[in-house]
Amino acid sequence: RPPETDPLVAARRTLRANTLASVLRSAATLVIVLVVLTVVLTILEIDLAPLIASAGVVGVALGFGAQSLVKDYFSGIAILVEDQYGIGDVIEVGDVSGTVEEVGLRVTQVRDFDGTLWYLRNGELLRVGNRTQGWSRSIVEVRVDPDENIAKVQDALRLAASRVQEDPELGRVIMGAAEVSGIEDLTAEYAMLRILAKTAPARQWEVARALRAAVRDVFAQLLQA
Repeated sequence: RPPETDPLVAARRTLRANTLASVLRSAATLVIVLVVLTVVLTILEIDLAPLIASAGVVGVALGFGAQSLVKDYFSGIAILVEDQYGIGDVIEVGDVSGTVEEVGLRVTQVRDFDGTLWYLRNGELLRVGNRTQGWSRSIVEVRVDPDENIAKVQDALRLAASRVQEDPELGRVIMGAAEVSGIEDLTAEYAMLRILAKTAPARQWEVARALRAAVRDVFAQLLQA
């Protein structure tokens, strides 16, 4: 599929455009404030030279205490240039996991799944996991009695996955055929298998819910047969 028509590329471009628009709004606001302040001081015939000189002295004094602030801004620029994440991405940063609502040059705002809005300083983000960049993956674990015929269970899981893929809405966001693994875990109580489905960004949870429902329906039909 050509890059210009790839829905994953289009979605990522939209996220990046929203992020850059957010940062440009912040930068434009700062520039406007500085310009207006300069014009007002000029109209009031206030000599700016002493102020600039004083600002230079104060700047040197504050420079030692503003290193973390400068680090935040440079980190924010790196995040944007490298496209590490954007507005709408679901990321994990330490104990915080949620949706990016705002990306500024100094702070990133992340809304977690219980509604809390977290303000994260860009300079402190040493490791970030992006769960919605490029593509995502639905993982559904199914546990059955260890004495079950595993080959038949796998066939049932493939049938459930094919039903989800035939859905007119979800079929468009599933990339390729779902994979059904062998036994991933085995205890005296159960054997655990997995369904793995590659999806469009941020659609993995929706697809996983549909897969679980389809598995339940297929198992119910098998029990009735």
